[in-house]
Amino acid sequence: MSLLVPPKSTGLAERLGCVANSFTEKDEDLSMCDSATGPKTTDRYVSFKGIDCDRNAALVIGHIRRLVGEDGSGNPFWAQFMDKVERSNSGDTGVGDALFLVHANLNVIRELFEEREDEEAMALLEQVEEECC
Repeated sequence: MSLLVPPKSTGLAERLGCVANSFTEKDEDLSMCDSATGPKTTDRYVSFKGIDCDRNAALVIGHIRRLVGEDGSGNPFWAQFMDKVERSNSGDTGVGDALFLVHANLNVIRELFEEREDEEAMALLEQVEEECC
């Protein structure tokens, strides 16, 4: 009887086509390669190095504002959401910041972007979800 031996797994560096010495095996799950050798360096869940979550969340809010209007009128959910955005912008910490509002409403925001077929907004939302949420 022969034993099946699983193939040697390739590390992230090999899968991304990066130079193997661009980071250590210990950091493999936390960072990517340098831009000179592959994708930009990011450090999710630890330092968020190379990721501007606040700016990207604000950009998502900008897309929502463009699609639903300044006050979200015509839809009770978006009216309440935009009210929370304005309260947050005014310093009300009880409603959370832009990143919290995006994170807490990912599925509804995704549905809006899909309904409006806004590919740019959808790509940004996916980036925020992957990198920051």
